[in-house]
Amino acid sequence: NLAVAWARSVEGSPSSSTISFELPTLGEVIDRFLGSYSGKNHSIPGHLKVWKRELGRYRLNEIDPFMINRVTAVLAIKRVPKTVGHYMSSLSGIFNYFISGKHIESDDQEDLKLLIEAHQDMLMRLRKTGFANPVIDPMTTKYTQSNKREVFLTDDQQKRLLIACKASHWPKLYLMVLIALTTGARKGEILNMRWTDVSFTERTIHLEKTKNGKPRKLPITMAVIEELTCFREVGESLIFPATFTRDQDGAVDRPFDPKKAWIGALERSGIGHIRFHDLRHTCASTLVRNGRTLIEVGRLLGHSSTQMTERYSHLAVKDTQMMVDEVMSDLG
Repeated sequence: NLAVAWARSVEGSPSSSTISFELPTLGEVIDRFLGSYSGKNHSIPGHLKVWKRELGRYRLNEIDPFMINRVTAVLAIKRVPKTVGHYMSSLSGIFNYFISGKHIESDDQEDLKLLIEAHQDMLMRLRKTGFANPVIDPMTTKYTQSNKREVFLTDDQQKRLLIACKASHWPKLYLMVLIALTTGARKGEILNMRWTDVSFTERTIHLEKTKNGKPRKLPITMAVIEELTCFREVGESLIFPATFTRDQDGAVDRPFDPKKAWIGALERSGIGHIRFHDLRHTCASTLVRNGRTLIEVGRLLGHSSTQMTERYSHLAVKDTQMMVDEVMSDLG
């Protein structure tokens, strides 16, 4: 049992006073953590796989801020600061997981008690040598800035993009982009939609799996209904299934990868490079600019807190100016 070995870190038994400071490797702790992870944040396992690949061979007390900085500097080349900060939070969580002793397991309660005591004693001695969570060290570069890559397409750019999507070799690209622009749904949410999720009478799409773990219903426009009708199927199959498979049985239930079709549409539209996620921001900005409240927009996008919707507050300046003029014009 690795947890027993880590917690003891002693010669003989948990009650031994001779401590050997050979901590487990980062990779070992990550494996233990992921083996029992049941959280709803699906990004954390991906973050930890990167850390295991880069620093997994080092023992916890060997990892310092400079090693972490080298990894995050590379991550920051292709990722926004906010995302790099999420990677660091995942790594910090692993150190806290070990320090808190959550990795310790034993069916024998007496043995468990001794293991926890040995673990605490080991940590107390290690702290005297300077051991601590290196992610929160002042020398570790922090990536806490807000996401600066948000892009809002103008009405003209949206129309040009939709026209380009209609000319795509993949016939469902127009439908996928139209859903994103009118509902603000995420790429993953759209690709995992099934025909049984669609209510043509209520004009809604039910999302069972979302980023925050809470299901929600998306209202859809008549334009989306008409486009869905062109491809309508009966059953539980994906709306956007892969068009080919390497599976021997030929029945893999997986979504289509729209990367090539998306890049082609961007080139034809002439609007430059944007992320598919920017369509979500565009949907929100369009609604706010047309007088919808941040609460309404947040409900559509499935935000778990109003703080997430605050990023669009600057777009509501015109609407709030009209409100002040109408209500306060008789004062003064």
